Amino acid sequence: LWLNNARHANKMATQLINSLKTFKDVETIYPVQGNEIFVRMPAPLVDFLLKNGAQFYAWGNDVYRLVTSFATTKEEVVVFEVLIKKYGKKSG
Repeated sequence: LWLNNARHANKMATQLINSLKTFKDVETIYPVQGNEIFVRMPAPLVDFLLKNGAQFYAWGNDVYRLVTSFATTKEEVVVFEVLIKKYGKKSG
């Protein structure tokens, strides 16, 4: 059970980082090797994401930690991606 849960969390992290890499406002800080993602994002994007229900952790110096788990759904990954797209349309 735990191995399947870990595989799912890692798969969701991979899908999320592959999506995030397509946005110019998001910079990957470390290679993703599990279910934690470290990215640098500008403050206005962070504010927009948080105001729209996204959850992640401040790590310092505009770096944020995103964590996926066994409970993370594909739909949640897509919602995060859609929010960033909406932000891009608003700001540019």
